[in-house]
Amino acid sequence: MMVRRNDAAKGSGLSLRPLCETVHSALAGERQAGLDRPRNAGLSPERESTLLSALRDATRARPAERGAANGPTIVDKATSL
Repeated sequence: MMVRRNDAAKGSGLSLRPLCETVHSALAGERQAGLDRPRNAGLSPERESTLLSALRDATRARPAERGAANGPTIVDKATSL
């Protein structure tokens, strides 16, 4: 989406608003809809927690244990969960 051109929109009379205003508006909309509401996209809180734990465990491993030649990488571990 960030690589799309906006020439057609500008040519139709639309204008850009400041990024800060866009972010503020998006956050206000999220808060109004409820930050803890069920989501239809992304990771479940449980899955996110599992992946973050695997990441923490992998980054605590000794450097010799991290390389693909020496065993599974964090990506391998996370995708096998």
